[in-house]
Amino acid sequence: PQALAAEYHWNQLEPVSISSATSPPGVVALATPSGGAPSDTAFLQLQAHLPPDQPSDSRISLSTRPDFHPLYTSSGHQTGLISLNVSIAYWYIRADNASSGPPSNITAWILFIAKAWDEPLPGGCDLTSPVANPPGLVSKPAILSGIAWQLGYALAGSFDTVKRSRESCNLSLQRGNLRYRLYAMALNSGKLTDWLAGLKRMATAQQATVYGQQLAMDGGNGKRPTGSKFDVGARPGMPVLYTVVVERTDTGQFSAYVPVTLDACQSHGFPPESIEWRVATFAAALLGLYFCTMGFRFFAFSVLIAGFAAGSLFTLPGTLRALSLSSESTWLAYLLGAGVGGLALGLIGWALWLRCKSTVLGLLFVHLPCSYLLACAAFATPLGQLWWLMREEYIMFLSVAVVAMLCLLLLLLFSNAGAIFAMSLLGIFTLAVGIAANLLEGSAFPYIFLDLFRRTAYKDYNRVHMFMSLRHTVDWALLLACLAALPLCCLLQYCWNRRCLDPATRGRQAQRRMTAGNSDADTFGYTGLANERTPLLAQASAPPPLSALGASSGRRSPPPVYAT
Repeated sequence: PQALAAEYHWNQLEPVSISSATSPPGVVALATPSGGAPSDTAFLQLQAHLPPDQPSDSRISLSTRPDFHPLYTSSGHQTGLISLNVSIAYWYIRADNASSGPPSNITAWILFIAKAWDEPLPGGCDLTSPVANPPGLVSKPAILSGIAWQLGYALAGSFDTVKRSRESCNLSLQRGNLRYRLYAMALNSGKLTDWLAGLKRMATAQQATVYGQQLAMDGGNGKRPTGSKFDVGARPGMPVLYTVVVERTDTGQFSAYVPVTLDACQSHGFPPESIEWRVATFAAALLGLYFCTMGFRFFAFSVLIAGFAAGSLFTLPGTLRALSLSSESTWLAYLLGAGVGGLALGLIGWALWLRCKSTVLGLLFVHLPCSYLLACAAFATPLGQLWWLMREEYIMFLSVAVVAMLCLLLLLLFSNAGAIFAMSLLGIFTLAVGIAANLLEGSAFPYIFLDLFRRTAYKDYNRVHMFMSLRHTVDWALLLACLAALPLCCLLQYCWNRRCLDPATRGRQAQRRMTAGNSDADTFGYTGLANERTPLLAQASAPPPLSALGASSGRRSPPPVYAT
């Protein structure tokens, strides 16, 4: 294969051009960085990455032999290769495309890394086949395609730091001294510049521990790892870089597996570009606008909508768990959970409110969706990723119920003021979600709710590792707008209803004020007959005071005397 004249360097992400003009087509020989490996090098690692603008079926192959023998070749969209021969002169890279053959011209990004004897060996130490366990992460859909991915990796090995020989690589006895950490970094977009900036910060172990966010840890402190995989959440339109860093606890040294970029394509529910998705998010935005402006004024309708939302949140997760995961059963779950369960609870709450006019009962229905929203916000923080919450589902369900009940009791404590706050918060968040879901770039706002809902609706989704990251300027703008609009909406609803803040007595007080302001003629509708001299309800002139009578008559004459 044709060798490139470019000179590469250690621990630097550098481009390599692969074209069909080479001989053989699409194959290039890469020279090991000049000067050779450092003196204490135990093994070499080569990473190769295809940019996100390449088709998903495009692959690159790395090999230490020009014939790309399967025992010495590793392939993937982002792949890696380890060589125990530190004096190797050339590596070979080949571009493959499953649909159209070798591409005409692509640019891959490679990284040469030299590792010392006291550093762990990603992928293990199979001396018979260097790539039996390549040092990369194998990604495949887990649980549900499009909302969760499984990152698999081969367990690492370690060398004897005293013997310093490749035959001393131990795979079984040293596993208790190896700790695996999962790191993630959210990318601003899928553009090449953002992808390169993130890859430079996640390609090596030292950079990943500084710039990445740790999501999970397995093994270490004498404990063997429980598995060789991590389940992570996937969000359409929000690419994330993942890598696994393995640490030798006896030496304190790190090594990183080859990072992968995940950008899920949603295959369950509504695709973001579908008409159903647009209609649903537009309706959510309108309801949010209603709740944050007129929700407390038209309290009966708010009880109906809040009851529908609460019923859907209670029944929809159960129906999704009970039914299979086909598209037809998903629609059936939406119909049974949201349509039947939500509508039933909404009508029950509305009928009870019109019948009883109990303030506590109405506030209870109104506060239920807001309490769930506050629980979603709490679980979107790192507190939601605690290991004891992710181990058992019943612990997670109990924790969600406790947080929601505490929020509900706190809102009920403030009575009508709490209702104004709850409606304003629920309306502003729903309006922001409706706007964010229709943006061209993916937003993290809808996943404040969706992450917790998926944990309750899908079996085994509780073990998925997730993190919330506000990446775009739009996310920060929406957050600041919500924080600024919340007190304004509360003040607006208070001013509109300040004459009567109790929704149960609002109608009776309004009728009483109307009756007190009318005269008897306006109330009873009687104005007198046309030929009546003095109408029945006409106001008579008031009699003069006694003082006026005395002053006008002067001195009274004595009474007459009659003869007997």
